[in-house]
Amino acid sequence: MSAVLYIQTNIFAIIVLFILWLHFRHDKADKFLSDQRVFEWMLLSNIIILVLDVGTGALDGQNFEGAYTINLIVTVLYYAANPLMGFLYCIFCEIKLGTPQSKLKNRLLVYSAPVFMNLICCIINGFTPVFFILDSENLYVRGPLFFLSFSFSYILIFYIFFRVLHRVRAEEKYSRQRKSYWPLIAFPIPPIIGSILQVYLEGVSIIWVSTVISMLIIYVKIQNTQMSTDSLTGLYNRKQMMPYLDWKASGKNRKNDLYIILMDMDNLKYINDNYGHVSGDEALVDIAETIKGTVTKDDFAGRYGGDEFILIAERSSEDEIRELIGNIGCKLTQRSRIRNSQYSLSVSVGYALWQREYEDIKDIIAIADERMYQEKKKKGSAASLWPSTDFYQRRF
Repeated sequence: MSAVLYIQTNIFAIIVLFILWLHFRHDKADKFLSDQRVFEWMLLSNIIILVLDVGTGALDGQNFEGAYTINLIVTVLYYAANPLMGFLYCIFCEIKLGTPQSKLKNRLLVYSAPVFMNLICCIINGFTPVFFILDSENLYVRGPLFFLSFSFSYILIFYIFFRVLHRVRAEEKYSRQRKSYWPLIAFPIPPIIGSILQVYLEGVSIIWVSTVISMLIIYVKIQNTQMSTDSLTGLYNRKQMMPYLDWKASGKNRKNDLYIILMDMDNLKYINDNYGHVSGDEALVDIAETIKGTVTKDDFAGRYGGDEFILIAERSSEDEIRELIGNIGCKLTQRSRIRNSQYSLSVSVGYALWQREYEDIKDIIAIADERMYQEKKKKGSAASLWPSTDFYQRRF
């Protein structure tokens, strides 16, 4: 690979990553999502490393005044930055795996150890060759411990790779959660291939161009998630509901009866007016988390709009649906008491059984919706004020 083509390839990769980075800077709505903040840092790190890589290629063999010193500094910075992608990839995976903040802080210290050791080697390289050598003609030559620069990065990558793989094996086959982990597993593959090629092709840097492919894999996954899920609650959005309902209603992959359950949060306006919209959002998230923690992996749980949620569930009998609704209601009451909230969490519920005679899928939704509002009227204002845990059991 000629120096010109090598530099042009890296510049193209920088432009691609810069466009992705600009998108994340522009899309302010997702800034509260920690995984996307880390992904933005990954983009920036990859851009910086590619810029330094271009710098080492452009400076290699140059003889103008100060060229050797500049080349030395740029190359040291390049090697120092190498493990950052592995470090950030570990953080990104931990967030995606749902690691609690308390454990995440401890793991950050462990993950930072290879980065720190790599930095020490880079500082030493400024005085004694470790990773690389710049000869008398300012030409780059691999150092005696060149392999360590890869080792520091791949210790991190292989550890988190097998950790994610273990989680995938622990999940139910074909579950939504299991599918969400596959991009994390695919991420290291392009740079690993690039690293192997780079070891055997001295003078050619492929690894960071290969990493651009990995970044695109994650980017596509994030975009798909944004299109299919509600950004506040993490449940499916309404756009995903109709295709799923059409698929289930066709009966090709259904063994039991299909039920549509609509849930309307009680007293959201009261919470917003008295405790602020932040508290209202937190209440919606609490309800969503309760729903996610109660339904099965095969159920569809979505935000229907505003303070309404929808479940699409297969069950063998209506009693099982009543039990599901009762469990959600009881868990909401328990969650309110555990959090010692000044307001209660409760929902009004209506459900309907899918039957062939419905001309349109919207018909069954309308029936569930009507029953939900009938339930809301029956409950009245007193029913939502700290109902006991057996309230829903009596109701359903």
